[in-house]
Amino acid sequence: TSTFNGSTELAQMSFYLDLVDVNGNENVQCQTSSNDKIKNECSRLAQFLDDRNIAVKLNDVTKDGEFTGEIYVDGINLQNHMIREGWYRFNYRNSRSKHLVILQQKAKCLNKGIWKKESLLRDIECNI
Repeated sequence: TSTFNGSTELAQMSFYLDLVDVNGNENVQCQTSSNDKIKNECSRLAQFLDDRNIAVKLNDVTKDGEFTGEIYVDGINLQNHMIREGWYRFNYRNSRSKHLVILQQKAKCLNKGIWKKESLLRDIECNI
């Protein structure tokens, strides 16, 4: 944080990571999982990140010292991309972003990623 005119503000900072090894030892769950679905999803993410420019925009630091922010891959917001493509379910407990809700609804209605399985509820939600 920085102090400016008596108020405390979070300094905006972006930095770039080079040579990110998404298949490395840190990604143990992806490498050791017996669940084929997890392996496939990890493989898809690894392919998406391979040889790309990754930027991290730090937005805040929690009282516990954890950083919050956004990850960009070649200028594309990774969270938005993953929700838009149906790679994972948006967590409503972490955010109430209408934008993310809309992205997820579009992915559902277009049968993308995890939303490929037919569902009567989805058909009703999407007016199909």
